[in-house]
Amino acid sequence: MDQKAYDRIMEAIAPFLQEKELTPRKDGDVEYFSNGQKAVQVIYDEQGKLFVLQQAVLEEGKPVKWERLSTWLYDEQSTERDAASIGADFEDTLRYAFGIRTSREGEVSLPGKGAPGQDPGVEAFTNRFLAMFPQYKDAYKENVSRYGTFLYDRFYSLYGVQALRQLLETGTKKQCDRFFGLLDEMYCKGDRAVSTCIVYSLLAQACVEDPGLWEKAAPYLENRKFLADAGKSVAKYLHSSGRRKKYLLEKN
Repeated sequence: MDQKAYDRIMEAIAPFLQEKELTPRKDGDVEYFSNGQKAVQVIYDEQGKLFVLQQAVLEEGKPVKWERLSTWLYDEQSTERDAASIGADFEDTLRYAFGIRTSREGEVSLPGKGAPGQDPGVEAFTNRFLAMFPQYKDAYKENVSRYGTFLYDRFYSLYGVQALRQLLETGTKKQCDRFFGLLDEMYCKGDRAVSTCIVYSLLAQACVEDPGLWEKAAPYLENRKFLADAGKSVAKYLHSSGRRKKYLLEKN
């Protein structure tokens, strides 16, 4: 791990940790920050070369179960500027995870269905996504409110990946098939921004975070040749040296 990069990231989130009274704790070799109710941790995954932001809800008498909130690639090609971007993202992610919203969020309208007769764009895709996963409506509003426009690559690399992972872990076969059906339909019928977003920001990002994801997803890709082929091509591309940075470190 690059200690300077880690220190830069921790420096960026330090004001938030202090604001929420999250103080340093240690349980054996595990270091984290906690306020007694929630715990926050930044670790470096040596195998995946990823900085990972995690949180856990603490319950007395129960083992700590960490939930990944955000991951960023950081390898030999990464720079101090990349570390600063990771710190900024982790700070933003923590604020959302702790329920902190901007004052403009309530003024943001949800995306529409798109114009009839045209190839579905990002707005139409997101309309369908939020209908399937209404729990991410506030995250959509926060994204638009914070940046003044919808940064869809950032949104789907965080929340699209989260939705996909949770479905494959705890969802029913019907729910999983419905979601992959949406991805396949939008990949085939959507405009270039939509197809690129689905393959790179969502599927590829998920593949980087969980190399075993394709095996879990295989049953839902059997009859979706175009989506499956695109996913396989991207997975092969990702495992080429240094190429994962292309989209992982351009979320900001």
